[in-house]
Amino acid sequence: MEPAVYQLLNTALATHPGKELDDEHVQTLRAFVSDNVLLAAFDIVDKSFVNKLNLPGGRSMFEVQGATSAYIVTLGIESLSPCPASCTCPSFIHSTLSTGPTVMCKHILAVLIAQSMSRLTEKGLDLDELCALLKDHL
Repeated sequence: MEPAVYQLLNTALATHPGKELDDEHVQTLRAFVSDNVLLAAFDIVDKSFVNKLNLPGGRSMFEVQGATSAYIVTLGIESLSPCPASCTCPSFIHSTLSTGPTVMCKHILAVLIAQSMSRLTEKGLDLDELCALLKDHL
């Protein structure tokens, strides 16, 4: 995933004024991701499948329910990795990290959209819950 593309999408979504994306924002997204990824991300958001997990120490990550499993999405990891975001789904590994045609997986895009539309369910996790979650997903 190219950091510049991620930043452009994140900035475009952060500048929209309301709880719904207008045509201009949707067209901006379509310039970077395929219609299939975009529609799948909107479907995830519409079904309220994006959970923000508030971690001890003030950090957060996201759990996104996919078609077959739940996946962990992390954003804002530029200082730790060449990728600004990551997902535990197979598509992220095979199509996004490789030289594949996908800029980002539907789960990362769903998190960005859900954040911009305030469509997140927030949950607090203690250290034991975090360890159990990571054990299940990694």
